[in-house]
Parts: sequence; structure tokens; C-alpha cells
Amino acid sequence: MKPTILFILHLPPPVHGAAMMGEYIYKLWKFIKLLSKIIKTICIIHPQLVYVTPNSCGGAFYKDFVVVQLLKIIRQKVVVHYHNKGVAIHQNQF
Repeated sequence: MKPTILFILHLPPPVHGAAMMGEYIYKLWKFIKLLSKIIKTICIIHPQLVYVTPNSCGGAFYKDFVVVQLLKIIRQKVVVHYHNKGVAIHQNQF
């Protein structure tokens, strides 16, 4: 029998502790569902290569990092394609 979970959460606004925690749990749940969907899709189509275009900054970078690590753990060949937008903005700062 499939377990049932009921999430009763405060989502922002208003911005306070309970609402923020509800938002974090909701985002985490969505991320877990995304990882699950990736695994299921790989099991169904058995790709020879997985093409990923990750973000280059912020929280999205870490989300995409986890996705790429998951793909490597399940022994997928991964091509990572970074777009030039973030690089072009900061290229002359170094």
C-alpha cells in the first residue's frame, strides 16, 4: 500500500518562520519529485547520453549540481553545456 502524506504548510506571504519553512519543505518535495522523474525516465528510455544546461550561479547552480551528480552515480554519460550569459557579464573582472 502506498503511503499517504498530508502536508499542511504556511507558504509565503506573509514572510515569517512557519511560512518560510513550509516553502522550503514544498521546494524540497518538488526537487525530490524531479529527481525521481529523472531516474524513472532514464530507466524507461536508457539514454546513451544526457545533455544538461545548468545554471551558473545561485541556488539553481546547487540544484543542477545535485542532478548532475545523481546522473553520474547512476553511470550516465553527461554533457554539461554552460551558456555564455553569466560568463560574459563577469569575464573582465579577473
